[in-house]
Amino acid sequence: MGTIYRPLEDPLQCTRLLTFSRTSDGKILCSLEHVRLANLPEYTALSYCWGSCDDTRSVFVHGIERQVTRNLYDALERLHHMQISRLWVDALCINQEDNQERGHQVQLMKLIYSRAEGVIAWIGKSSADSSQAMAALRRM
Repeated sequence: MGTIYRPLEDPLQCTRLLTFSRTSDGKILCSLEHVRLANLPEYTALSYCWGSCDDTRSVFVHGIERQVTRNLYDALERLHHMQISRLWVDALCINQEDNQERGHQVQLMKLIYSRAEGVIAWIGKSSADSSQAMAALRRM
């Protein structure tokens, strides 16, 4: 199985951004671009609960099938409908299997979130209780 990651030129000065789209048959196609923190394009950062690693869906990154948690998949579907296509999301923008890179990138997360055009906190798909929860949040 191929890797979706190329090493970052400088893991303390660079990160990856995810660009994604959906095909007519519903597949999520992604690509990762390397960007320098000093020269970031517009992007949205996604904060979310990873969810269960036992409940996954497929996305395709650079043509390679990759499993993501159901919660991330649902978020990507919703963001596509919101016409958000460039994203920073830790599960895909950080090579989770490279401990050194992950350590460097975690140190940069405050900067990555603060420089985003917007940050979306994904709490999951709506459910029967969603309207009550949102009403309670508005009252706070």
